[in-house]
Order: sequence, then structure tokens, then C-alpha cells
Amino acid sequence: MPRELLDRIFVELNLAHESSGVLMAISKYSEELRHSSCSTAFAVIQRDSTAAVILSVSKLFEFEKQQRRNPNFGIRSCIAALRRQERLQVSNSSMIPALESFLVHKSRIKEQEKLDSTRIVECLLDYFEETCPHPKGETTPENDRNLVAVYALRDKRVAHGDLESIEAHPKTDFEGIQSLLAYAATFYRVVRWGLYGFTPDELEVKADAYGPEKSRTYK
Repeated sequence: MPRELLDRIFVELNLAHESSGVLMAISKYSEELRHSSCSTAFAVIQRDSTAAVILSVSKLFEFEKQQRRNPNFGIRSCIAALRRQERLQVSNSSMIPALESFLVHKSRIKEQEKLDSTRIVECLLDYFEETCPHPKGETTPENDRNLVAVYALRDKRVAHGDLESIEAHPKTDFEGIQSLLAYAATFYRVVRWGLYGFTPDELEVKADAYGPEKSRTYK
């Protein structure tokens, strides 16, 4: 799993988060902005920020069918990272307790169960393989639906001028976007920091950590 690919995931995460912060800030001050001399400019910024969030989330979860058609697809994708495994191990033994705790929390191993580096990596990859949001997935229905909604918006509103109604497709909102971003951020932390370097106090990222109001652009 190339580190460069993981770092591109991190860049895309930040782009999505900052764009959502712009959207939230414009929404909060929409009444004032509507009557300002810059109202048209802010309308354009709002439109482009919406597109940026949708595109970034789509890139984070590009799936296998697209990658088979084009081997360069998914260069910022959690799924692509899982597919491009190299020999992984926990690079620093001090990370093992935090990674074991994560697996216990996810009901992948029993409490007090001790694993060697190879088995920890296997359990982590199995967990992400099974739970990664997918447009045809069934393991995480809520995030799968959120992802289908994002794809529909991307394909029919952002990337193409499709006249077909999207009413028949699942819907999502800021909370759905936050949930997808939190999953991608957890994946990044566990694999990039947990296996390759250092780990923060918490490996799992909660959805509210990716609330637009916590972005730099909102502040």
C-alpha cells in the first residue's frame, strides 16, 4: 500500500472538509450575503464548493469496476489503497496496543487478546475490506446509501448536465458527507499513522470531527 497513495487520500480529505466549511459559512450568513454587492460572487463560490465536496468524496471511494477499466483510477481512493497492498507490518511496536484496542472496539478480536504484527495487519485489512462504503455494498447500509447519493449528484448534476431526475436515487446531507469523511479519515489514521508511523490519541474519527464548522475555512 504505497504511502504516496495514502497521503493523497489525506489531501482529498482536507479539500472536502475545507469546501464543506465554505458552504456552511455561506449558509450561515446567507441573508446578509444575498443583499451584499458580492452576492453573485458568493453564489458562484457556493456552487463550486458544493461540486468540490461531491467530487472529493467520490474520489475517496472510487470502486473496483472503474479501476479495472483504467488502472490509474482511484489514485485517491481507500478501496484502491486496499487493492494495492504491499507487505505491511506495524513499523513501531508502540503502536500495537492502540491498534489492538481499535480491533477490540470493532469486535474483531477479544479483549486482552494479543496479536503479532502480521495478524494485526490481517485483521485491520479484513475490517476495512468488509466495511468500506461501496455503491453495491450491504455491510454498512447507511454509508453505502450516502455514497450512492454522492455518485448520483456527481454523475447527474456536477460532471454531466443530465436531465434525468435524481428523485429515484438515495439522498444524503451534511451528516451523510461527514460520515463518509470520518470513515476515510479513520482508514487513513489506522493505516498511515498506525502502521507506518505514529498514532494520535484516538485512531477512530467520529463524524462530528468533520463537521463543516470545524474546518479552517469556516473559522
